[in-house]
Amino acid sequence: MDKTIQTTRRFEASKLWLNLRTVGADALGNAFDQTIHLSVDAYERVRQRTDIACYQAPALGCLVFRPCQTSFTSAVRY
Repeated sequence: MDKTIQTTRRFEASKLWLNLRTVGADALGNAFDQTIHLSVDAYERVRQRTDIACYQAPALGCLVFRPCQTSFTSAVRY
């Protein structure tokens, strides 16, 4: 069975353990909270624009958006 170090569960757990040991649980939790707050803020800003559309509200800090068709086609040069 061929596995790389990135796909083993034991190694994935050690990444979290190392982060917890390095920065601590409170600092890591604050970093997650800040990331989620920033993604919600970005979502609110993108919703106000007419040239960008969001697929959905952000989940766990991930914001997915795309250019609207009219702004995309006007920016393309042939």
